[in-house]
Amino acid sequence: MHKVANRSLLLTLLSLSLALVLTQAGLKGYATLAAKAKEQNAITDSVVRWKHSYLALAGTQERWGKTYRAASTIPDMLSLVALMDLPAYGLRASTDTLVLKTAEQLKANNIELGLTKLCLGTAAEHFVVEAGSYDALLRGLDKLAHRADVVVDNVSIVGEKEVPQAKLGELCLLFRSE
Repeated sequence: MHKVANRSLLLTLLSLSLALVLTQAGLKGYATLAAKAKEQNAITDSVVRWKHSYLALAGTQERWGKTYRAASTIPDMLSLVALMDLPAYGLRASTDTLVLKTAEQLKANNIELGLTKLCLGTAAEHFVVEAGSYDALLRGLDKLAHRADVVVDNVSIVGEKEVPQAKLGELCLLFRSE
C-alpha cells in the first residue's frame, strides 16, 4: 500500500510539474503572441497614417498640375511668349528681341523639385514692359507677380519715358519637369 501511495504521489507530482511547465510555456507563448500583435498593430497604424497623408496630398498634386504646365507643352519661343499672356495684365512688350536667358532645374536642399525655370530677357539687359498709364502698369505688374508660375527678380519703374515702362531684371516662368 505504501508503494501505491508513493506511486500516486509520484504521479501527482509529475502531473503537477507537467502542468506547471505547460502553464509557463503557455504564458510565454501568450506573451510572445501579444507582443507580435502589438507590433503588427503599430505597423498597421503607421500604414494607415501614411495612407491618409498620401491621400491628403491628392489635392496638392492636382493643384500642382493645374498651376505648372508641363515643359513639354512649350515647343518654341512663340508658345512661351503666348503663355506669358502679358495683354491679359494690361502690359505690352516687344517680343522681337526676346531671348531665353537661362533654363535650370529648381532644387531645394540639393533635391530637384520637379520644376524647370525658364528666364526670358531681351538683347538689352532688362525685359521691358509698358502700359497705357502708370496705374495700369502697376496693376498689371501686381497681377503678374501673383502668378505662381511667374518669377520676377526685380522691377524698376521708368519715369522719364512718354509711355509708362517697367524694367524687369528677369522674367521667369516655371514648368513641371517630366
